Amino acid sequence: GKIELPDKSVLLTVDDGAFGTDTHLPYLLNKYQIHATLFLITAWWPKEKYVSPYLEIESHGDDIHIVGNCGKEKLLCLNKIEKIQDLKKSIQKLNTSQAFCYPFYKYDSLSIEAIKEAGFEVAFAGGFHDSTRKSNRYLIPRYPIYDSITINQFINMIS
Repeated sequence: GKIELPDKSVLLTVDDGAFGTDTHLPYLLNKYQIHATLFLITAWWPKEKYVSPYLEIESHGDDIHIVGNCGKEKLLCLNKIEKIQDLKKSIQKLNTSQAFCYPFYKYDSLSIEAIKEAGFEVAFAGGFHDSTRKSNRYLIPRYPIYDSITINQFINMIS
């Protein structure tokens, strides 16, 4: 309720930090003067590799972006204390607890509790629908863009 966004607003987010994100993403953001948020896996890549005045770096967890011992996504395998430990490690490395993105868009009620207790202000999930002021701030929906998405599908998403 602090500001009014235009009806056709888009928040550009990028996950992981892998394979050229450290070179291509800052270059493109600088070239086109576009702001974006990178959800970085902090155990895999240091934030210092991603430098742009147009880039915010937020948490994708420290070392939870893998399949865990339970055969599911690791975030779902951990107990609450282990979840919070991983999240706080990521917060320490990034020096921010503003936003979190669930790895693989998977979460459960215990994960949401851990996100809140770790101190995150918001968390992003999948969903393929628009976010509104009424969206749960710990389940903000996103439109994932995969290499199989056509340009027409992309246009429909942002229209």
